[in-house]
Amino acid sequence: MHYAAASFALVDGSLVPFLGAGFNLSDRPTGLAWDPTQSTYLPSGAELSNYLAETFSCPVPDKSNLTQVSQCVETLLGSAPLYSQVRQLLDRNYPIPSAHSS
Repeated sequence: MHYAAASFALVDGSLVPFLGAGFNLSDRPTGLAWDPTQSTYLPSGAELSNYLAETFSCPVPDKSNLTQVSQCVETLLGSAPLYSQVRQLLDRNYPIPSAHSS
């Protein structure tokens, strides 16, 4: 019975499925690294985190941990530079991965 309820909730928009980290990487060729100057493929969480850690010189033990890096940037510089940089990286016309249209 819960499958029917979930189906109705998906159709009416009251249930949003979480597809998992990396789902947006479904069309990126294996081994191809994210390039922050292009708008072909979105970054993984770790790629975004490493980029931000390097950009803002965050002294965190795990530069691939987006939560730690974001907190570091906010602590050192406030939220405005972080939001500005993330917006600059992600506010582009990236193509919709085929997995989202299946």
